[in-house]
Amino acid sequence: FALGDGQEIVIVGKPGLPETQAMVREVYRRFLPNKVLVLLDPDAPRENLMRAAPWLKSFISPVRKPTAYVCVHHSCQLPTSDLKQFVDLLDR
Repeated sequence: FALGDGQEIVIVGKPGLPETQAMVREVYRRFLPNKVLVLLDPDAPRENLMRAAPWLKSFISPVRKPTAYVCVHHSCQLPTSDLKQFVDLLDR
C-alpha cells in the first residue's frame, strides 16, 4: 500500500447468489495487490461491522441485486449491478 494506489471494492449481495459469486470471482481473477475486498450481505446485521468500519454504512444494494462499488482513495465510481460494467471498472 505504501508503493501504489489502494483500491477498495465493496460488493453488496447475498453470498450464495450466483451473481454475487461471479463478482467475487472477477476480483480474484486479477492481480490487484493493493485491494481491500468487502462482501456485505444486505440482510445480515451490521452493528458490529459499523462500529469497526462506519464508512461502510453508505454501501447498499438499491435494486436488491448484487451491487459493486469500486473505489480508489475512498472516492468511488458509481455503483453497478452489471457484471460487464464491474469488470470494466476493475480493469481501469
